[in-house]
Amino acid sequence: SIRFVLNTGNMKIINMKIITIALIAVLCISTANVTAAGQTGAEKAIEFTDDWTAPDPASVRLINSKRWEASDISTVEAIYGTDCITVSPSPTQEIILKEYLSEDSDSYDAKTTVSDSTLKIEMGDRPQFSHTGYISRIELYLPSSFRGSVILTTKTGAISLSGISASKVTVRSQNGPVTVSNISGTPDCETDTGGITIN
Repeated sequence: SIRFVLNTGNMKIINMKIITIALIAVLCISTANVTAAGQTGAEKAIEFTDDWTAPDPASVRLINSKRWEASDISTVEAIYGTDCITVSPSPTQEIILKEYLSEDSDSYDAKTTVSDSTLKIEMGDRPQFSHTGYISRIELYLPSSFRGSVILTTKTGAISLSGISASKVTVRSQNGPVTVSNISGTPDCETDTGGITIN
């Protein structure tokens, strides 16, 4: 006859080993699935980045436009951050502000005030979390009769002035390029790294 002797202590050890092996197998399968999903996500992210194109600066839409009688203004001051500013002759006897952005919100409109004959234009809010980024440009038009002062300030936005008759022009930009052409008097321009061109 054959006798079987059961050792419960050894059976417990064997059971624990089996459970441990099973857990390791489950973890390996889960890790493989997560890695595959992660690779797929990364590939999609790379594909999105490669296909993405920034908005065309020339195609951004007009989101804000304002006008002021030039006869009431002796100083025009505009303060912006990354927006590019272009100052040109006005087709009328008014000072005209036009703001173009690739995104629109009432809070993006410039904050403007007139006090003691000084028109102050300050940049409104800008998109903080935009997966496509945003493009903007600012156009300021001054009538030929305007002989007052113009003060323009940006952080990185380019500044360009052409064909205006202001008696005094002051331009300050931290990193934006400054271009001045065909204006009355000698402009006072300053930029840290942007470069200055005067024609």
